[in-house]
Formats: sequence, C-alpha cells, structure tokens
Amino acid sequence: MAKSLSFVLIVAGLATFLAASAITQGRGIAYAHEDGECLMVLDTLAHCVTHHWEAGQIHSEGVYNSLISKVNAAVNARDNGNTEAAINILEAFIHQVEALSSKQIDSEAAEHMIHHATKAIEELEPT
Repeated sequence: MAKSLSFVLIVAGLATFLAASAITQGRGIAYAHEDGECLMVLDTLAHCVTHHWEAGQIHSEGVYNSLISKVNAAVNARDNGNTEAAINILEAFIHQVEALSSKQIDSEAAEHMIHHATKAIEELEPT
C-alpha cells in the first residue's frame, strides 16, 4: 500500500508541476507550466530525475549524476536540431534506468522515469 501511495504522490506532484493540461504545438505535445510557459516533456525530465533523487528513490549520487548528464545531453542535442541524437541518448537513459531498477533505483521511480523518457521520445519522433 505504501508503494502505491508514494507513486500516487509522485504523479500528483508532477501533475501539479505540469498543470496537467496537454496542448499541441509545432514541436510536439507540450504541457502548461504553472507560470503559463509551455514545456515539452523532455524539458521536465531533469526535474523528474531530481525529484526521485531528493526523495531517496535513487540510491547513488553517481547514478543520479549519470542520469542528469544524459537528460542534459538530450536537451542540448534537441536544441541543436539533432533529434536523432536526442532520441538515442534518451534510449540510453531508459536502458540505464531499466538495468538499475530495484537495485540502485526504486522500481516505482524507475517505472515513472522510463514512462517520462518514453513520452519525451514520442514528442521528438517525426510524425
């Protein structure tokens, strides 16, 4: 029960951060942020990873730093117009999280980060 409740609280917190309303924009799906700014899911992935680190659900600072580095690299690749590289980096992020799930990362947090990264990839893929 506690695991389910913590997942609900994580999702509720993220939903509050994103203001939960999806809108379509030129680059893909974006979400309304509290201050009215529209962000893509990739733009909030670092916040997601940091949230799980601060909540103690990522058990190693090295793992946290590695995940954040991948997210930042994916954002930079996307911002430089290289969506293929951004997708490849996010796939590496997902593989790392999968490999560390239930070991260095709580399984519920891993599942959430994988879902978040998968949604970011979907936004980046050409339609």
